[in-house]
Amino acid sequence: MHKRKIRNFLIKRPMQLRVTLGFVGLALVAVIIGELLVYQVFWPLTTALPRDTAMIIRPQLFTIVFWYSVPVLLFVILGGIVITHRIAGPVYHIERKLDKLLQGEPLELIRLRKGDELKELAEKINAVLLKFQELQKTDNSPK
Repeated sequence: MHKRKIRNFLIKRPMQLRVTLGFVGLALVAVIIGELLVYQVFWPLTTALPRDTAMIIRPQLFTIVFWYSVPVLLFVILGGIVITHRIAGPVYHIERKLDKLLQGEPLELIRLRKGDELKELAEKINAVLLKFQELQKTDNSPK
């Protein structure tokens, strides 16, 4: 079994990166909200501490939250690429089959992988293709 390369996951690169960037934007908003919550909850608590201790703890709080957010963002980026691959792969496959049909090649039904999205769309396109093939046969039959 061969290993997948990351470039194989970027089949429809512009669409996948645009959607993944949207996921990252949402994650950044969540991280900023987390930072604000840390500020709202812990900052007042540090005022009760001696000044020297508070000056040590305050930056550490934000450093910890910041470094926690880095793996979260990386996880969102990788997850976004994998999730969009399940959509982009079928779109790419459907486009290729339709291009072949438009070039006059024999009809091939669309078959998607297990776990891919857009299976209902592929089934409807297959139904249309079969109907089209039926109509062609009846039009070409001797009268």
